Amino acid sequence: MIHGCVSFFVLFFVLFSISISTFFTDTQGTTYHNITIDGSISDWNTDELLATRNSCKFYTTWNETHIFFAWNGTNWACEGDLHVYLNVSSGGSSTSKDWNGVHTLPFEADYLFWIEDSNANNFGLEVFSGTWTPNSMNGVSQYIGWNDNKNTEIAIPRSLIGNPAKIGVIAYALWENEGKAWNAFPVENPATQTGSETFIAYYLFDLSSGLSPNECQVVNTQQNTMNADGSFNDWLLSYNESTPWDRFLISWNETHLFIGWNGTSWTNSGDLMLYFNTTNGGSSQGVDWSGVHTLPFQADYLFWIEDGNAGCFGLKRYENGWIQSIYTGNSYIGWANNQNTELFIPFSNLGLPSRIDIVAFAQWETSCNVWRAYPQANAVFNSGQQAFTDYYSCNLQNSPNTISIVSDTILPTVSILYPSNGEVIVSSEYTIKVSANDNIAIAKVEISIDSLPYENMTWNSFEAVYYYTWLGYSAGSHTINARARDAKGNEKTASITVTYSPGGTDTVPPTVYIDYPTNNEIIQSGSYEIKARAFDNVGVTSMQVNIDNIGYNSMYYISQEGRWGYLWSGYSIGSHNITVKGFDAAGNNGTQTVQCFYDPNLVDTTPPTVTIDYPTPGEIITTSSYVIKARASDNVGINTVQIRIDSGNWQNMNWNSYELRWTYAWSDYSEGSHTIAVRVSDYAGNNATATVSVTYTPSSTDNIKPVVYIDYPTPGEIIVSPSYKIKAHATDNVGVTLLQVAIDTGAWNNMWYDSYEDRWAFHWEYYSEGVHSITVRAFDAAGNNGSATVSCTYSTTSQDTSPPMVSIVYPSPGEVLISSTYEIKVRANDNV
Repeated sequence: MIHGCVSFFVLFFVLFSISISTFFTDTQGTTYHNITIDGSISDWNTDELLATRNSCKFYTTWNETHIFFAWNGTNWACEGDLHVYLNVSSGGSSTSKDWNGVHTLPFEADYLFWIEDSNANNFGLEVFSGTWTPNSMNGVSQYIGWNDNKNTEIAIPRSLIGNPAKIGVIAYALWENEGKAWNAFPVENPATQTGSETFIAYYLFDLSSGLSPNECQVVNTQQNTMNADGSFNDWLLSYNESTPWDRFLISWNETHLFIGWNGTSWTNSGDLMLYFNTTNGGSSQGVDWSGVHTLPFQADYLFWIEDGNAGCFGLKRYENGWIQSIYTGNSYIGWANNQNTELFIPFSNLGLPSRIDIVAFAQWETSCNVWRAYPQANAVFNSGQQAFTDYYSCNLQNSPNTISIVSDTILPTVSILYPSNGEVIVSSEYTIKVSANDNIAIAKVEISIDSLPYENMTWNSFEAVYYYTWLGYSAGSHTINARARDAKGNEKTASITVTYSPGGTDTVPPTVYIDYPTNNEIIQSGSYEIKARAFDNVGVTSMQVNIDNIGYNSMYYISQEGRWGYLWSGYSIGSHNITVKGFDAAGNNGTQTVQCFYDPNLVDTTPPTVTIDYPTPGEIITTSSYVIKARASDNVGINTVQIRIDSGNWQNMNWNSYELRWTYAWSDYSEGSHTIAVRVSDYAGNNATATVSVTYTPSSTDNIKPVVYIDYPTPGEIIVSPSYKIKAHATDNVGVTLLQVAIDTGAWNNMWYDSYEDRWAFHWEYYSEGVHSITVRAFDAAGNNGSATVSCTYSTTSQDTSPPMVSIVYPSPGEVLISSTYEIKVRANDNV
């Protein structure tokens, strides 16, 4: 209840009515927005209403010079006192001013605006400087709600409170003479009317332009004390979606992402998969968990629960493959007697994101059949591998109640490859071929001839096309319609017109591809199977091969491969030209030619060289996963690069084309000393091995900072383009988790990982002419960070005079070549 009023009558009582700016009548808008302080809330936009509680409404907005507050529904002459606390800097008071009692604030407040009642001068602005003392009111405007108009409006100059870029706000109402809170905003705060309160939540506003105030972050400080104990009683602010059988929850605070799932015992009811997208890189394919699902985004993290036993859960990250990642959070895994699952994942484990996308699903224990997915807009087939189309989008700077669901609205692409538009068909049977692609997954491709119903086309994995055998058509013109549908149901159609002329002549030649040997391949065996493919608008009838222009020989068809073959032997040492010709029924033919080299007596006795770059000898590894990196070279060519840990089996390493190194994702190793061996073999059987010894000590503290290299722009570079892609890379003894960039004195922005270039990038635009300072910092899993800075100049009048940079990677200077063919590799870059 609200404290009773003192009966008296006031006629047209107005303290101040100062017009700050022009009256606005729109109901939906974004900052900056000017408000007229006149006791009318008709000029407040709907996105400036933050909440309604106890029949009262609280509004906030701002422009370049002022921050505005409004409270609707209270006569301050007799219904209480208003307190609005502001936090604009570090430091201040965590307790309120003593107003017939002291309350605990959710932050360290710097300023207080108070209203005692609606009488003149019974309001003020105070600042905390050890004690609460009056502050200047210069430029402050207010209309104080009274009996005939219960609208209160306040305008405070931003310059009067230190010109903050961000501001924390809590507002509450007290009884007239007892200091008991009967209303409070944000609504997560208590208002029990029983005495001293501990307020737990506040609004955090970014005072920039182009924002909707009601999408601000509601910071709930009590969430820092949430416990992963299998109880949802302490989840005060969260987003949730539910079915009659289970419920999914998302929340966060400044340091952790909170995930909840209610209604499942993971001991025997399946496995839980939570995929996260925090950057612009990652994988659209999930981990192979009895099958691979297609994700609605490029995921870079996965939290998984295998069953309810201790340790059967963890965090993986995508780094050229899914590898185990460090997880330092708290978890409660649902089981038979308590089917509540709580996961408290530190943002530091996820690369300190500013936003995150989430899709969650549950599948059966020993199959990939999905039986539940969140968001529920995802179709669930419970029948094998599937594609997910919807996900939660979370802006971590805002409150969880601003989470949105993003659905796939991108249409697939479809094109009819054969026949071509306007083609004259002369055969009574024709294989129609269609290409279709989608940002997530193609569900099916259908075909309709003229006005006949659509029929499913068949996927040909070898040609990577959909095909349909068309026959029984009449002479004349026909319309072919191909329709592609993606997993969300989005559709796209392509149409062509063709003519069937039984008496006509087919003049379209087949297209030929030689698969083996590849161009410039070195052959050392005495026999070799040449393999080739061909495609035609009607059909390929035969293929022939010609070695060194001495005559054509027929090839045989390899049905299981869908290719044609020819066993070649008796060839001489030296260079050879191989030409393959494909024929159709009309006698049209197409050809392709490659060159290869044969020398059975080529003796290569030079062993390769190998160096293990990471880890370094004697390194102490503190993380539960590690990417081993090595370099290898050979005078002719590398055949295999393999790795062995301790006395385990040899396993192949993966080639990283940008780094020009071989990598291996190492995980699940035991504590203690380990020996890493990398073995390289060339085509002649020569091999070389490098070995390092390392120690895994999970309790060790990693205090080594990453080393940052800014690739672009270069120091002193003159930029002439209005947009620029900043590029950087970093190295670390354990691994780099995140790169951020700051321009001049601006805020830090997350960079995204470009997996193709193996660098981090940021798209910079809207910069002013003149000199700019660019700083890039890199983080590792332990939170260490290193930085680098360059200066550059943006000039709209300058010309690009910086030449490209070029380096020859292979062959190396002075290298001795013994093969008649060699693949030269060159790297080139340019500022533009």
